[in-house]
Amino acid sequence: MVDFCELKRAHEFNKYEFAAIELDLAITFAETAACSDSDDKINRNIANARRAYREAMKFLRGARLTRQMTKTVVERIDRLSRLLSYSD
Repeated sequence: MVDFCELKRAHEFNKYEFAAIELDLAITFAETAACSDSDDKINRNIANARRAYREAMKFLRGARLTRQMTKTVVERIDRLSRLLSYSD
């Protein structure tokens, strides 16, 4: 017998995990941009960071996250925002 509640929880967790990984990727790109000395590399990495952020946001739209998941996502978004603000 299929436990639909468990499937729903697993689906929500997988959306969260994918979004968290995309945010980590965005942070990595932003950190790489901050350390680059080439305008091309900086611009490419910033664009990649923003693309990864947009993908994370797609998965978080409508997601039902726990309090801890929400805290983790907000911390990563804040970190990314700070990194990208230095590049502007």
